[in-house]
Amino acid sequence: MAQVGGHLRGVRAVADDEGRGPDPNNLRLSIKVNGETRQDSTTARMVYKRAQADRVRDSMYTLYPGDLIFSGTPEGVGPVKPGDVLTAEIERVGRFDIRIAPEYAE
Repeated sequence: MAQVGGHLRGVRAVADDEGRGPDPNNLRLSIKVNGETRQDSTTARMVYKRAQADRVRDSMYTLYPGDLIFSGTPEGVGPVKPGDVLTAEIERVGRFDIRIAPEYAE
């Protein structure tokens, strides 16, 4: 379970005047822990492109507005401790904060 705060918008919500949204296969993703950058990469480095991942996912379950997909991680993984705040950002889509609660840190 992940409770998130902040402002995430769907790709359609960040489309330009001609209806073109950001390329889901080339978006910058970053995670900071207490303001320190731990991960910084792009979706271009993912093993499976968005359409391929969507086909597999859609064959197993249904997503609803507001659902988040956690699909892996770039280099930079490290320990977190109770009270740490992770700030995740997706270029042109938004960012959200996750605070590590004591009962989930062990």
